[in-house]
Amino acid sequence: MPRLSLREMFALMTVVILLICWLRYLVPVVH
Repeated sequence: MPRLSLREMFALMTVVILLICWLRYLVPVVH
C-alpha cells in the first residue's frame, strides 16, 4: 500500500468531510 503524501491526505479528508456534510443535509430532505 503506497504512502499518501500530506497533500493527498488533506484532499482525502476534505472529500470525506464534504460527503458527510452532504449526507447529513440530504437525509432529512429524503425522509
